[in-house]
Amino acid sequence: AISDFVRPGVGALVNAEMAHGDLRYARLEGRVMARHSAGPVTLAARGDVGTLLGASPPPQQLFELGRNQNLPGYGYKEFAGTDAAIVRGLVMYSLGVLRAPIRVRRWFLPAVSPALAIGAQSGWTQVRGNGGRAAMLELGLLPTPPQLDGIQGVDVTPQSVSRETSGVRTSVTVGFRVFGGAVGVGMARAVDRRTGWRLLVDFSPGV
Repeated sequence: AISDFVRPGVGALVNAEMAHGDLRYARLEGRVMARHSAGPVTLAARGDVGTLLGASPPPQQLFELGRNQNLPGYGYKEFAGTDAAIVRGLVMYSLGVLRAPIRVRRWFLPAVSPALAIGAQSGWTQVRGNGGRAAMLELGLLPTPPQLDGIQGVDVTPQSVSRETSGVRTSVTVGFRVFGGAVGVGMARAVDRRTGWRLLVDFSPGV
């Protein structure tokens, strides 16, 4: 949440979720956050780790990374897994304008406070066990390539729309952030493959 990350300092959060009955699983998460301001420069960092335990975990509880899941240089929910970790860093430079709240009749809107922003995000996922792999398939399946469809003797194994990261994946972002960093507009790009920049509109603290 934005409220977790707007004040300078260091914080940590541990969360555990357990279910019994037809759905039996345990989802454990940990988070460390830090933010520091020095004049017009703000530095922020955040690290998250998590694991999903259970013989047949529900697909809704898998950890997902991608364009709208804290790894903006990649596709939407491109990666998923029963275990995940992600580290994010952000540097903002305030432009020093529009720093006062905006009055609209009887109401006050937050100060725009535009800032230049550069960020980096690195994430990792893996899938454990047959139950984890079955949950991945329940996220959705990629269509069978037309050239293989219906060919006798060809084993076309179903592939999930999401996959493991197969190592650490990293993306970078550049652009502007406003309202104390709560809203960002810019571009994002994956660094481990040749790809173009993607438009990024982000309603989060940026890390």
